Amino acid sequence: MTLFIRLLYIALGLFLSINQGITLIVGNLRNGQIIGSDVFMPVDFPLYLLLFLTPNKSKGTKYWFLGFFVKLLIFLFYLLSFTGESIAYDNGEFRFQMVHLTRAMLIFFVIASRLHDRAMLKSFVVGLLLGLGFQSAVGFWQWQVGPVSLPFFNIDSSYRVSGLIGVPNAFGAYLITLIPLAIRVIFFTNIKPKWLWVIITIFSLGSLYATYTRGAWLAFVGAMFLFTLKDLNSTKIKTQQKLTFVAIAIIFMAFMGAKYGGNISARMQGSTESLAGDASQSRLSLAKDALRIINDNKVFGVGLNNYRNHADQATLGLRIVHNAYLLIGAEQGLFALFLFVLAHLIVLIGGLKLLSAKDRLIYNVGSATLTGYLAILVYHLIAPDYRMVGVLMNHWRLPAMILALLVMSDITDKQILRKRLVYNKKRMNGSRKIQNSIGNGNGNGNHQTNINTDSSIIYKSNIENNEQGV
Repeated sequence: MTLFIRLLYIALGLFLSINQGITLIVGNLRNGQIIGSDVFMPVDFPLYLLLFLTPNKSKGTKYWFLGFFVKLLIFLFYLLSFTGESIAYDNGEFRFQMVHLTRAMLIFFVIASRLHDRAMLKSFVVGLLLGLGFQSAVGFWQWQVGPVSLPFFNIDSSYRVSGLIGVPNAFGAYLITLIPLAIRVIFFTNIKPKWLWVIITIFSLGSLYATYTRGAWLAFVGAMFLFTLKDLNSTKIKTQQKLTFVAIAIIFMAFMGAKYGGNISARMQGSTESLAGDASQSRLSLAKDALRIINDNKVFGVGLNNYRNHADQATLGLRIVHNAYLLIGAEQGLFALFLFVLAHLIVLIGGLKLLSAKDRLIYNVGSATLTGYLAILVYHLIAPDYRMVGVLMNHWRLPAMILALLVMSDITDKQILRKRLVYNKKRMNGSRKIQNSIGNGNGNGNHQTNINTDSSIIYKSNIENNEQGV
């Protein structure tokens, strides 16, 4: 059974990167066109099995109420989404998005409530990296070779890489949630095979560059820089590991600057005009249009996936807002937006406690998750891709993992404490035996002392290995 659960976690991590499935009709658009949604996706199989086959171990931990409160906020956020059925201009569009939001909510709940065993964490990480490898291999091929054609997958092609997600900005959003994990696994954990993670990381970084997504670049670099500073002051990472990581990071940045610096600089030109210019498609103009829609629909919004039906026609066909928070406010109302922001702030602030985790594996996976989480929250300020399936699933994976890792850290700390108590008890019993042996004039006293001392050293070594994540 344990092996089966491990395989389910690998499958869950892998299939979180597959954003296509079996489409069924969910309604008709106002123009009479039939619309379908992926009501079954590969990730659903491990998701439901883990929901019913694994227990919730959060009760009794010091993070139980934190998790419960965040889940309550998210549940209320989800319930408010159903109002779109009665107020949406186009019910078909609403139902299409409701299917995918429901799946994202289930992903959040299952990971937050079930991923509490440290032994299963490695399996889940392996699955996530395999999924990243599949997506980034497609992206790397698009960048270096050309269009990709795979059975069962609808893959778009342009000069900007989009992987299996289909939109370069969305692909960039997906990549920045997982690249920090791949980098940490290589440098700071013993999860193998290392050579495979190195290849996946190279493909991922290349694909991120080839998306030409300025917001994703900046969000990724900024988040990595902040958490790297924390690592340099951490005792959980060896000095040799720190020096190796910094050296390779400098070499990588020098290589990118020398080979692609011109392309990067050209892409960054015009950023100010794109953000705050007078053009109708600038981020500022789109934000003003979103605020207009929010002002007219404060309570329940206009319904999921119905923003385009209310957007200004003068936005050169975009009819979207490059800001996930304004999108949620416009489509689900201000109260839903408040719940969304509050829940994510609580998770982000509470998740910082993972940086003090005693277990090295939990510390590194937690730090990587926080890096991706901060990057995507920042990127959402200027990105249009929150509602896209591949981004939506991995967005909600991040806060769920942080909550699960907090519970896992507390459980692991208590296990370490129990082992220490047992160790101390055995050492005291050993000392008493030695004293009794000496007091009784036993000639084998020295031999007994050596036995107890050796066994104590072995036991203490096992405890330290567990703390280090070995």
